Amino acid sequence: MKKIIYSILMVSTVMLSSCGNGPLTPEQEKHQLTEQITQLETKLRAAQDEKIDAKDANEMLNLYEQFTTKCPNEENTPEMLFKAGEICMGIGNYGKSISYFERIRKDHQSFDKSPESLFIIGFIYDSYLNQKGKAKEVYEEVIKLYPEHKFAQDAA
Repeated sequence: MKKIIYSILMVSTVMLSSCGNGPLTPEQEKHQLTEQITQLETKLRAAQDEKIDAKDANEMLNLYEQFTTKCPNEENTPEMLFKAGEICMGIGNYGKSISYFERIRKDHQSFDKSPESLFIIGFIYDSYLNQKGKAKEVYEEVIKLYPEHKFAQDAA
């Protein structure tokens, strides 16, 4: 019942904020998405001892995707990409997970979790997709790009 009420409130909020003065400005849209992400992250953190509902996970992914697509250069975009990659990995959507981590690798190389993102790509190929050759390539790239990083040691 709580989930139904929460969903109705979320939909109502979106509908109300999109009515009235026409389309939202990019800044308003960014603020709205940020608020929705914060609310859902808070809800998911509160339920951390319980199994995360697939609907909530998909809703979270949808919000991260919207934000990272509409606001690709925002400071928190790489963190949202990272979280989306983790969620996809957790629900077994390994291809999508790799694509999120690849976006970090390609577009946000200075992000502090960039080495970890690259390592996770190798880990997914190695542990979940059983593509040892591809995993080896990625692990070698981790070692080459981040030789002093702890993930380079793990990759070796």
